[in-house]
Amino acid sequence: MLNIQNHSYLQGGIPLFQNVSLLAYSNQRIGLVGKNGCGKSTLFRLIRGEIKPDSGEVSIQPGKTIAYVEQEIANSDQPALEFVLDGDAELRLLEKTLARDKHDAEWFDAQHQAFNKQQEKIAHLEDYVRRFRAKNQWGQTRLIYTEQTT
Repeated sequence: MLNIQNHSYLQGGIPLFQNVSLLAYSNQRIGLVGKNGCGKSTLFRLIRGEIKPDSGEVSIQPGKTIAYVEQEIANSDQPALEFVLDGDAELRLLEKTLARDKHDAEWFDAQHQAFNKQQEKIAHLEDYVRRFRAKNQWGQTRLIYTEQTT
């Protein structure tokens, strides 16, 4: 959760924000639109703590982070898309693994075997859930028919 309370920020003695409050919940998506120079980037700098407000406070739920991309990539020949994709650590790790590993029949067989083991674990959990759901609220067992496929 992001909580902004009574934020005020003066730029050159002129109020850019005055008593602004916002509450954004986890997994909520918010769009911030406005014309150039209205303070969108300044608001993000305030939220990230790069600059200090004249009044008010910002708090972020513990364990949460705010991801952002600068408007311009300073001194880089890197395409903007690659810069953004670098922020996805899982994707970049997968790309490195795929580039590094030998992709022959043996590699694919090992991947297939690992996948089958995961499927077996899921099937076991599904069986547990079926048994749990077979009991009603009074602890009495109801007969249910399930067909397992392999």
